[in-house]
Amino acid sequence: MVEGRKPLDFTPPSAPYLVADPANVDPVLFAPIMAHYWTQKELKDGTYSYLDLLDILEMMKVENENRRRDYDHEKNRRQIHE
Repeated sequence: MVEGRKPLDFTPPSAPYLVADPANVDPVLFAPIMAHYWTQKELKDGTYSYLDLLDILEMMKVENENRRRDYDHEKNRRQIHE
């Protein structure tokens, strides 16, 4: 944890299967690239700082959590109305 940053108040669920990991690339550093928020050029040329990386990773986690909650909500709503 970096000083001054608050922890998220949720823990993303783990995948129910064995997730493949890259052998030669850091998946955390490349997450914003794989999600099409950043380009590889920006990662290499210093466009973003370490704190920028922490910010985008946090927002990606929040976005994924909100999508998961929305999916669960809609799934439960459909089950209730069936």
